[in-house]
Amino acid sequence: MVLRVSPEGIVDRQPLAEGLDSPTGLDVAPSGFGAFGGQLFVTDSGPSPQVPVPMTQKLNANGKIYRIAPDGQKHLVATGFISPAGLKFIDNRLWVTDVAGDFIGGRRELPDGFIVLIDAK
Repeated sequence: MVLRVSPEGIVDRQPLAEGLDSPTGLDVAPSGFGAFGGQLFVTDSGPSPQVPVPMTQKLNANGKIYRIAPDGQKHLVATGFISPAGLKFIDNRLWVTDVAGDFIGGRRELPDGFIVLIDAK
């Protein structure tokens, strides 16, 4: 889940977003991002990590990107990610990074990460 923390350091008990398996990155859409300006976007790498995973085993594409509407509802934006690590809005575009199979904890060290660009159009 995603929780809010006030400037005074108080954690809001009401989650901003729930029902996520493994949120790894978030950002708020700028006002120029179409109808979704000001809304929270979050990466979710899916169910628990696939470790260890032999180098020859295909990784599951369980990762997703969600948009959290002002009413707290979670809306699917994109699927097909393996291990989305973060996202960032730059110039009214959403950039998503995915490390894919490049994680040392699972004994995989493959330079196979990728970056995806999502436009509001």
